[in-house]
Amino acid sequence: MVGFNQRWLEYYDYNTTYPMASKFIDLNGGILKALSPCRSFLAVVMRDKPQINIIDLKSKKVEWILHKPEGEVNHITFSTCGKLLASANSDGLIRIWDLKTTPKVSEQEKSQEPKLSLKTYSEPLTVGFNQLGNLLITVDKSRNLAIHDRETAKEICRWRNDGAAVRSTCFTPDGKFVIAGCLDGTIKLWSTQGKQLRSTQAHTLGVGAVVCIPFFPKAKTLTKI
Repeated sequence: MVGFNQRWLEYYDYNTTYPMASKFIDLNGGILKALSPCRSFLAVVMRDKPQINIIDLKSKKVEWILHKPEGEVNHITFSTCGKLLASANSDGLIRIWDLKTTPKVSEQEKSQEPKLSLKTYSEPLTVGFNQLGNLLITVDKSRNLAIHDRETAKEICRWRNDGAAVRSTCFTPDGKFVIAGCLDGTIKLWSTQGKQLRSTQAHTLGVGAVVCIPFFPKAKTLTKI
């Protein structure tokens, strides 16, 4: 397991939860928003500049500089392959970059604009890719969940969550379902057509928000945090 704060990355043994190693990362005053699934890159939102820095963990150098608009970046996520990045922004847009085709710092003179932007119903709070990276799931302030085509930005399906607000969401590894963690501690399962199939209480020792629901790689088990 990997935990992080604004200065350190800490690696934990999953069975014992004991820390195994730590790594100091200088974020230059930025806010750490995401770690790529391959644990190779960090996404850091800068406080004093309108940009998002993508840092290579091995070299500890900035590899890409992406343009950040005015306002808050609510959430950043990498695709499973680590080459796609999406940000949910307070201006109501989801911005998507393809790092494979985005010029690196050594090749660019200014921060890079996204390859594609898409508009959500209201301010987006979270965003996530499916395993193939061709679909996005978003959650907005109006409690809508929506699935979008990444290539065309077209909205495929949208539905409203009844009950507590959604704090986190993701596709299941097979891409057939959407799972969401809510502020009241429940986890909900929907079909990709928006039909709710199940709702369960995640926390048995008191109520608390489910802020992260990652799946183990190549498994059908999810972890609730």
